[in-house]
Amino acid sequence: MGSCGGVRVDEGGLPEPPSGCPSGLACEQCDVSGYAPSTMPAARSQPNACSSQEIDAFVAACFGATTTQTTYNAWQTKEADAGACLGCVFTLQTSKAWGPLVCTSTSCLLNRAGCVDLFLGQVSQETSSGGSGSCGDLLGAIYGCQDYACNTCDTTPPGSSDYDTCAQAAATNECKSYVGPVDSATGPCAMLTTDASPPGATSCFSEQDTDMPAFMNAFCGTGP
Repeated sequence: MGSCGGVRVDEGGLPEPPSGCPSGLACEQCDVSGYAPSTMPAARSQPNACSSQEIDAFVAACFGATTTQTTYNAWQTKEADAGACLGCVFTLQTSKAWGPLVCTSTSCLLNRAGCVDLFLGQVSQETSSGGSGSCGDLLGAIYGCQDYACNTCDTTPPGSSDYDTCAQAAATNECKSYVGPVDSATGPCAMLTTDASPPGATSCFSEQDTDMPAFMNAFCGTGP
């Protein structure tokens, strides 16, 4: 995947790390005793905020092989006065509910955990909704721990950066206590590894541009 208009879009997925800690990277923080998972804001769905054409145009502008700052700016300018789509695509990290892209002033992350809850129908189970905990909550705890361990690592190039290497190593070592509940055969994420998993749920973890329309559609289109 590329970057969106100069704003970094972090890669991520179910952790399948290949190496131990330390990873060999000076930027990795192997002591995560100071980390505590925060409550993940609710996944926010806005049905039909974007048409399929708008979603396809956004993916081409931000994630396609020919993505540039110019293509992103052109999409943003076109959507600025076109309705609800732009506001659905981007949400602030400080918002009480998160859409598909969660942004600070310098970067955006794909809301993979929220995507999973939408596909699994677990939004009502999220702790932010008063539930007992969703698969997205568990995934959010892993991602938070990985970011705690790797937040000083270089994030470029996407998909093969020092940050990606560090995050993979952290998942089997300093953050492994958060991985176990996701792998549990009886926990809220159990469906992800069975035949009962909704087919579209794979788009929540894919790093292929061709799966991004399904990811965006879950939040801003016709739904999961």
